[in-house]
Amino acid sequence: MKTIRVENTPMNAGRSPSSTRFRNRILKWVRRAHLYTGLLLLPWVLFFGFSGMLFNHPEFGEMDQVGSWSGREMSKFGFETVEPESLASAIVADLNRSTEGRNLRLVPGGARVDGAFVFQGQARGGALTLTVDPEDGGAVLHRTTEATKPGAPGFVSAEIPSRKPTERESLEKAVPRLMKESGIESAGTLEPSTRGGAELRFQVESESTGQRWNLSWNLLRGGLTARESGAGSGLDLYSVLTRFHKTHAYPQQFGARWLWSAFADATGLTMVFWGLSGAIMWWQIKPTRLIGVTGLSVAAVLAFYIFAGTYSNLHWTPRESRQPGPQGKPGSPVKTEVPTTTSASETTPQATP
Repeated sequence: MKTIRVENTPMNAGRSPSSTRFRNRILKWVRRAHLYTGLLLLPWVLFFGFSGMLFNHPEFGEMDQVGSWSGREMSKFGFETVEPESLASAIVADLNRSTEGRNLRLVPGGARVDGAFVFQGQARGGALTLTVDPEDGGAVLHRTTEATKPGAPGFVSAEIPSRKPTERESLEKAVPRLMKESGIESAGTLEPSTRGGAELRFQVESESTGQRWNLSWNLLRGGLTARESGAGSGLDLYSVLTRFHKTHAYPQQFGARWLWSAFADATGLTMVFWGLSGAIMWWQIKPTRLIGVTGLSVAAVLAFYIFAGTYSNLHWTPRESRQPGPQGKPGSPVKTEVPTTTSASETTPQATP
């Protein structure tokens, strides 16, 4: 019997020792970076992961359900539910009557209701949110319990005649010149944002009691706000966590707030690095390649379906702009005229959503 001799071929056969050492060094660096960045940014990853979930689960906050009504009970109050197909058919009929030469028809089975009726307000003990389902008519009333907010000191309401918001006057004179200098013609005047902005922060203390207050003076609009140093903000844990999570953009001045934004960026970049470095480390383990490719294929198909569906939902129609409106009121929505598709046989008027 003839004996066949089988020789084991090393994985790095055909490679020079120097290239093999360089490759192993790179892979070792990737593994170490994957490990130590995880340890360094672990607090931020845990925080953003947990606080991000809170946006989908507001019931984690101090929210109490104080009332609920069925669709039958709501009908007694005069509420009429929405029938998507009937309402859409009526709207299409109105469009055909009001538009000359137009012959529109409703796509069967395509009408649906997205969202709910939401009413918000304040009551003793917290904020109220009433949610009504347009189709089945069911309603739920929630109250978000608010922590007791410290009262503002009496000196906040005092008049400050020696300090007027002159910064606004000088900026209002400079803004038109800046626009002219840029060569861009704006539709209306630029208005200051209703939120945020530059403010002067300082502390004062009582000479008799030693009590201190944190003060803030708005440099653009004027106005003084104050809170006792060391006193609570009056926010519950849910509000604090979500406010931290939504804090974004770099401030002009360097400090803890600037570092917060920097670590938020670092967390995002590190999560991208973890995904890529994890894929590199997975590829080095040959027995897991086939299963891994199958998993990545399923993930790619699922991700495409979810991303495409969510994009379609968010961009079903043009969104209203939150920029200052044509009347110059900051925060008023601006409706943009969007031309619809035209064919050779007809002229389509511009639709205002």
